Amino acid sequence: ITVGGTAVSSIVSNTGTVLTVIPATGSSGTVSVTNGSTVTYGTYTVNAVPVITSVSMGAQTVCSGITASALSISATAGSGNISTYQWYSNTTASNSGGTSISVANAASYTPPSSTVGTTYYYCVVFNSNGCSSTSAVSGAVTVTSPPTASTNGGNISSCKGTTTVALGGNTPSVGTGTWTCTAAPVGGSTSDITFTSASTGNTTAIVSASATAGDYTLTWTIASSGCTSSTSSLTLTVNAAPIITSVAMSGQSACTGGSLTALSISATPGSGSISTYQWYSNTTASTSGGTSISGATSASYTPSAATVGTSYYYCVVTNSVTCSATSAVSGAIVISNSATTPTATIATLVGGTSFTANWNAVSGATGYYLDVSTSSTFASYVTGYNNLSVGNVITYAVSGLTQNLTYYYRVRAYNSCSRSEE
Repeated sequence: ITVGGTAVSSIVSNTGTVLTVIPATGSSGTVSVTNGSTVTYGTYTVNAVPVITSVSMGAQTVCSGITASALSISATAGSGNISTYQWYSNTTASNSGGTSISVANAASYTPPSSTVGTTYYYCVVFNSNGCSSTSAVSGAVTVTSPPTASTNGGNISSCKGTTTVALGGNTPSVGTGTWTCTAAPVGGSTSDITFTSASTGNTTAIVSASATAGDYTLTWTIASSGCTSSTSSLTLTVNAAPIITSVAMSGQSACTGGSLTALSISATPGSGSISTYQWYSNTTASTSGGTSISGATSASYTPSAATVGTSYYYCVVTNSVTCSATSAVSGAIVISNSATTPTATIATLVGGTSFTANWNAVSGATGYYLDVSTSSTFASYVTGYNNLSVGNVITYAVSGLTQNLTYYYRVRAYNSCSRSEE
């Protein structure tokens, strides 16, 4: 066997009536078969397939309804000339088993973006001799749904020093959301505002203690890959609390029914204007847990001296944007009762010139006066024992007396408010 005048020693297949040989690609000529003295001749032409020289078919993600980037190839005919291109779509990353795309017959093809999902593409190139070559499969072309429209719940406000404030962003059905602080007032920083969970619409904003009073912009962004994000912004107004600049709230003492000096504070509003003062009373020296005093709503307050006991006071100042500041607690306000009359009891340790006077203690007394007389009407007094202050005791040794005389004694209690009756 000779092909084009060249002997061929390898017979690819022999069925008995058909001898198959493979000549070189792109060659043409005569096939001669010699069988004894008989020579049989035939002509052949081997046509080259198209050669795909380059492809531009990388992966891409595109939003539904937005035009995707075109896929394209470059190819040479191999033999003859290129007669057509045919593009195919596939659900898997394979260049076989795809579905022919109608009228997709050029060197480039723009994938549709009307249907959400992932599709792969490839192209078969044909030449005029009926030969073809198939491109590699494209990268994944992913069509995504546009994100849910962002809503943020509206503008909010917070008082400086407040730790958190609730946000009202919506929960996306498509895409993922992110809160960011995108603008700050002069002197402030976007880092003044952080979030408990920035990816949750109804999270809380955390206001730094160092935040500047003014308007911060918070933005709720919902993003879906390949699509334009949906954003909405709100204003978080950080208001300054009132500043208490001075206080006059020293401790005082008075008797029941007496008078006390007014307690007072001075304050600036911080933001807005001062809307109210509210005074509180407390049984302990604390600015929490007190009882609101009805009608005590000005910058000064005069405590009542109607009830015996010790009380403390403080004032909460609130401005027109509902921010408040609490004063320090006052000093102790002590209201004492008038002293009651003690009862003298039997003398003890009676000696020739002395005895010990005794009496019962009475509530509210800070001391006692002792009188000693030889008259039951106390018409006169033993020297040194007329209205003698003996201190806050309930016994006192009386001495320097004369033997064989009868003595009488009486006791009166006293405190800062009064002296008891005899």
